[in-house]
Amino acid sequence: MNKLKDFITIHGELGRKEYFILLIQLTVGYYLLIILATIIMIIISSLVINETSIWSELFAIIYILILVSATIFTTLASLFMILRRARQTSYFILWLVVGILVPFGSIIIGLIPAKKA
Repeated sequence: MNKLKDFITIHGELGRKEYFILLIQLTVGYYLLIILATIIMIIISSLVINETSIWSELFAIIYILILVSATIFTTLASLFMILRRARQTSYFILWLVVGILVPFGSIIIGLIPAKKA
């Protein structure tokens, strides 16, 4: 199991296997968090009978904060992973741009071979 520091560091390089393992863990974790937060929000909102209650607004704010923080963490972690993987290529800036701007660029950057030493 990878540690949190593997996701949020910009130092070092990532091999193909490690990159895809981290990418899958990050993606699955993000979607599981979204699904879990949505299920909890549905359960809590069904328990709150009075729709104008302050509690329903509070739970909605907490739900939005969870979604926003998960999205920010996932975005930063994937950018750091793309940066670490792009360092191994011959054309660092080109692959960095491809990894960030091109749809599914993070998959493409995982498939490129490392530069020859």
